[in-house]
Amino acid sequence: MVNEILEKEKRSMKKTNKYLCIAKFIKIIENEGESYLVKFPDLAGCLAEGKTLVIAMERAVEACSNHMLLLEEIPKPNISLLSSQANNEKEFYTLLSVDLYEHEKRVSQKAVKKNVSLPSWLNERAEEEGINFSQVLQKGLKHELKIS
Repeated sequence: MVNEILEKEKRSMKKTNKYLCIAKFIKIIENEGESYLVKFPDLAGCLAEGKTLVIAMERAVEACSNHMLLLEEIPKPNISLLSSQANNEKEFYTLLSVDLYEHEKRVSQKAVKKNVSLPSWLNERAEEEGINFSQVLQKGLKHELKIS
């Protein structure tokens, strides 16, 4: 079954910038409650954590994506970890799919120039008031697109 999933992912990855990574989730139980630490055997130094499994999973995808963006060559995941390691209550391995194209679009702060046409009276009034045109355009676009 794991091989079928991998083959399906490989086919879809050719169309996008998706990659797979192996994540090891470790349950930590302390006085304050439980939380999860996430390690990535194929990505040295990459870690994530979360107070719940859902938060840890979200942060794992984010950490894996950020780490992969910094690499010159992305390693192939060591799939044997999925079946060779015993999964139990305290720790388990899973396969994460990350889309680096979508992630980079979301986190990129790269600015682009846009020329806009305004009535001259509106331009003069806005300049008199010291209005930042870029800031107003960004706020307007975010409002129109319902982006917070």
